[in-house]
Amino acid sequence: MTKIYFFFLCFITFANAQDYKKDTIELHETILYDKSKFRLKRVGPETKSKSICLQFSTIKDSVKWNKPIIESFIQVNAPKKDFIVKAINFNFSYPPKEESFKLNLKLYKSSKNTPVDTVFFEKNNIEISPSDIVNQSYKLDLTDDNISYNDEFYISVLITKRLVDEFVCLSGVILSNGFTRNLTTNGGFEKNPLGAKPSVNADLLIKR
Repeated sequence: MTKIYFFFLCFITFANAQDYKKDTIELHETILYDKSKFRLKRVGPETKSKSICLQFSTIKDSVKWNKPIIESFIQVNAPKKDFIVKAINFNFSYPPKEESFKLNLKLYKSSKNTPVDTVFFEKNNIEISPSDIVNQSYKLDLTDDNISYNDEFYISVLITKRLVDEFVCLSGVILSNGFTRNLTTNGGFEKNPLGAKPSVNADLLIKR
């Protein structure tokens, strides 16, 4: 089961409220594209703070401990324009130091700020090793997958294999539109307490 630990420092910032303008970063990376036709944006939570840490258990751990298997969802407030998903970025509060772990990634369609049970992209058994994480972040390059879409969507994360002696600890934000789903009971989408969600975002190549 996903365990959410909140470590409050002196204050809580309210800048985590998600909307497209506030939650978007203009990127200047070396990616070949026609700048007269596209713009490259990063959309979604970007924090690497250690003050809010979301700790994940794997499917195997959940079965072993008789806990529900939880799938987490992160909203991406993409514009209603044609775009290509270039990469998904994962930000860690405490990057793993010893062993790799694996996760399943899905991209779900959205309706009325809620995920719907329609997957338009899926990639399983993605292995992340400590050496893959740079400055507390891991970038999953999806350029070769040619993922096209034109509306807001949700990123789904499910840890399948964890580190031997370490939990997977992603940075998190609160007061946002974070959802989970209990896969053990085939439950519906439920909002996280305090609107918590992992700091996972998407690099989008958006048509002008």
